[in-house]
Parts: sequence; structure tokens; C-alpha cells
Amino acid sequence: MDGGLITRKQLYESIALGKKLDLSNEAQQMYDGYHAPLKGLPDNAYNGYRRFPLSIPINSYHNGNAAAQEMHYQILLHWNKKVDFIWGVEDVIFTESWGRQWAKRMNGSFTPIPAANHFLQNTHAEEIVNCILNKK
Repeated sequence: MDGGLITRKQLYESIALGKKLDLSNEAQQMYDGYHAPLKGLPDNAYNGYRRFPLSIPINSYHNGNAAAQEMHYQILLHWNKKVDFIWGVEDVIFTESWGRQWAKRMNGSFTPIPAANHFLQNTHAEEIVNCILNKK
């Protein structure tokens, strides 16, 4: 969706209703790549994929395993490794200001990628690789 290859409606209908997606060649390649590990597996192989949105502890502390998520966050706050946050500045889920705050809390650097959204690896992979290679 973030790359403009599919609409939210198309995505939700494909998941909830099992509708076959009518995708462009580029979108189909990306879709196939994400689903390659599940190819040929039974329907219940998709359970983790379906469960993911429920793992965010917005409405249910226990279903989202909020205690473990908080523990891991606290560990990361005290991690002594250098971290560079490579961030899509157009991210509508985790905004640029949120990313900058997170980087600051974890004593990391912040590298913004203009025009990149939430899944910036899908649309800005080359820029991400260049950021990583130039940091070494």
C-alpha cells in the first residue's frame, strides 16, 4: 500500500474475503516475494500473518503481549551498540518526529529518506543500502 501498488480496500478484501487480487506486474512480484515462505503450505500457515495486527497491544494488554514488548524496549534503551535509524519521512504510522525521538532515546543517529513511507524497503531499497554501506 505504501508504494501505491495496492489500495487498503483491495488488501483487506483479499485477506478477509479471500478475493484474488488484480495486481500490476510490479505489485504481483512484491506480493509473491512476501508470500514465498508460505507458498504451498496449508491455510493455517497464514495464522501468524493474520495474527500480527492483534499483537499490537492497543486494545488488549495480554493479547498484545505488552509486558514482553515493554521489557524488550527497556533492554534496547540500554543497549550499548551504535544504531542508525533509517527512516521514511512520509511514514504515516510512525512519523518522522516519532522516529527522531526514538533514535534520541536509544542514543542512535537518524537518517531520513525523503518520500519514503512505512515499508521503505519496498520503494527505497537502493537508498537504504547506500546508507548502510556509507555508515561503515
